[in-house]
Amino acid sequence: MSPIAGALVDRWNRKLTIALADSAMGVSTLVIFILFLMGNLEIWHVYALGAFAGIFVPFTGPPIPLP
Repeated sequence: MSPIAGALVDRWNRKLTIALADSAMGVSTLVIFILFLMGNLEIWHVYALGAFAGIFVPFTGPPIPLP
């Protein structure tokens, strides 16, 4: 996703893109919290919402180099 995100961020407003990506990741965290409070949280919720939030990570900053 990083090459695609890099190309898109270069064309879009960076501040708005980062704000929207952070908001999407925050919503997934909020959904996990609400499911936990309601007692309905299952492991597949965590996986699905983690994958959803992971899509937006490349939009929030430069890629982290691997060791």
